[in-house]
Amino acid sequence: MEETQGLVQDRDLESSRPRSGSDTYKFIFFIVVLLLGVGGVMIGLFATTSGASGDNPTDDHMMHRVFLDEPTVGKEVHCIDGSPAAFYILLNESNTNWIIWLQGGGICADLNDCKDRARSGLGSSTGYGETRTPGEAMFNDPMYKGWNKVWVPYCSGDVWAGTVEGKLNPFPEDDPDDWTGYFEGHSIVESTLEVLHTNFSYTQASNVILTGCSAGGMGTFLNCDYVASVTATGARFACRPEAGWFGVGFHSYEEFIHNKTDPDLRPPSSNWTNYIEPWSGKSPEGQACMADVLANKTNIDYCTVRKMDVASCCGTPPILYKYIESDVFVSQNSADSYQVYVQGAAPQEDTENVTNYVLYVQNAIYNTLRDQVVLGKKNRTDGIFSPACLDHCMPWEGQTIYTRTHAEAFNDWFFKGAPSLFLDASKDATHIRDCEGS
Repeated sequence: MEETQGLVQDRDLESSRPRSGSDTYKFIFFIVVLLLGVGGVMIGLFATTSGASGDNPTDDHMMHRVFLDEPTVGKEVHCIDGSPAAFYILLNESNTNWIIWLQGGGICADLNDCKDRARSGLGSSTGYGETRTPGEAMFNDPMYKGWNKVWVPYCSGDVWAGTVEGKLNPFPEDDPDDWTGYFEGHSIVESTLEVLHTNFSYTQASNVILTGCSAGGMGTFLNCDYVASVTATGARFACRPEAGWFGVGFHSYEEFIHNKTDPDLRPPSSNWTNYIEPWSGKSPEGQACMADVLANKTNIDYCTVRKMDVASCCGTPPILYKYIESDVFVSQNSADSYQVYVQGAAPQEDTENVTNYVLYVQNAIYNTLRDQVVLGKKNRTDGIFSPACLDHCMPWEGQTIYTRTHAEAFNDWFFKGAPSLFLDASKDATHIRDCEGS
């Protein structure tokens, strides 16, 4: 898209969002293209909005634990250490609206990390309390007052992807002691939905949002169409993955500052997930991606060399995204601090080298968000809120792009069908480090 100063009318998007099982709303929207910083472009669409709230609000109540064990599911679904997985629920039986939140918490980066997780809440349910406070900002947004809320703890270490039955060692070459654990992330999602159908009122759902941040954001991408497939026909269903846009190719900090080249820009440990039979290798959207690659209809850079194969690359959000049929609203900082400091291994210091590396990673992430979401084939149905901000999980309120907060952009899109494509491409280092509004 050309950089243009002022207010411009771009594509014809007014009739672009089909709605199943909900009223059609009229809306007014504008596409705003502003020059930001050094050559940056912000693209935003916004609309008038109105609230929506549920009956008999229970937001002051605690969420209650439900174990996914033999009495509940007819089988036991496991955390890494073998303890039963669980979810927490705040139920309002008079309301048919649902938010399902997948917790984040990184990935088993290596065998020692998996072992450590098995001794913590990221790999064991032994310390889970009977109740928890619904502390997520989205849970407490007045727009969702009275909604049924489900929070699924992350104890599988596999970005909610694993389907393998039984214990295994995902790094067999690294363990002289033959350690094994369970990696059943997708199975936890599957069993949670089964219990919601059987024991609660999910069969009557009219509005459903699947969401989560970081590993939960990636899990939202990977499980989006599955959850849609087991949700009532006619329900308004959408996924809001936050800080889950992992799989963008860029050099590590050391490679970047020393001008080294790597034939594969993606992380070297990514193939371990193949041992856990990832859902993306079985799902319709993952199968469609792999079929396109094998038929030479899609070319994926770096997936034919030493670190990642096609199945693994089709399980990364920047590649899988266009095959997801459900409506998706991507919430993603383009200067993702986790990808800068953890994946890229940059030191957390204010130096010229680190600043340049932040801008380099931000540009790589921004380019894929622009190409796949803003300019991609789903831009008439999907949405995005992407500040140029050096941060990982995102505030629900406060941060703005052209005066619209994250919450306003998503709620306009979900409740009113407003096209919402907010992408801040500022290249100003101060703007990015301070997460200044646009």
